[in-house]
Amino acid sequence: MFLNRKGVSPEMKVPSDLVPHCPKCGEPMSMNLRADHTFAEDEGWNLASERYTEFIRRHQNKIVLFLEAAVGFNTPVIVKYSFWRMTHEWKMLFMPA
Repeated sequence: MFLNRKGVSPEMKVPSDLVPHCPKCGEPMSMNLRADHTFAEDEGWNLASERYTEFIRRHQNKIVLFLEAAVGFNTPVIVKYSFWRMTHEWKMLFMPA
């Protein structure tokens, strides 16, 4: 199998020996995605959520561009549906001609 310098094959597969494993149980580790019961809303996540909520509150009466980049359907409630709702509800909406 050909690997580039970062260990990723052209098929976008990561060799299993590069996947980190849990030091306690030895199971392969995964990213913290809202895909199953293992998603962790820890203190850092909650602080970031509070900052985001405050940012949105402060800007809701201003002209805002909602830019959705690389947002899939893993967690549409977090970004995608929220952007759609705010775009529909907010009064300060600029639609390019």
